[in-house]
Amino acid sequence: MRSVVTGVALLSMSAVVTSNCALEIHSVRGVATTSNGAPVSNAKITATWGTKLKPEVVVTQSDVAGTFTISVAFDPFSGLSMLGDRCEAKLGSIVVMATSDGHLKARQEVSASKFDTELKLVLR
Repeated sequence: MRSVVTGVALLSMSAVVTSNCALEIHSVRGVATTSNGAPVSNAKITATWGTKLKPEVVVTQSDVAGTFTISVAFDPFSGLSMLGDRCEAKLGSIVVMATSDGHLKARQEVSASKFDTELKLVLR
């Protein structure tokens, strides 16, 4: 009995590691500014998505004009079927945060329908 349980556990672990789903690449772009509209250069920009148990994170910096672009690689693996991997998971949203040395912060949740629009993160 113990070997059957171990075999099932190893099979399900290997399924997650060897997903055959093509990654979906999403780009989020925007500008980081102060409350009076001045660009915030070198702000740390963090994008987070996934679940609380398995969050994914990408970090970049804004340029001199406060602009940034973050690329998110999402794995749509949703489980196994008799025919192989199911690639039906959808990326619902990405949380984008900006921080600067002056302890200013901004946070915005971006839904999938808004990935192509430019964000304006106002650091306060």
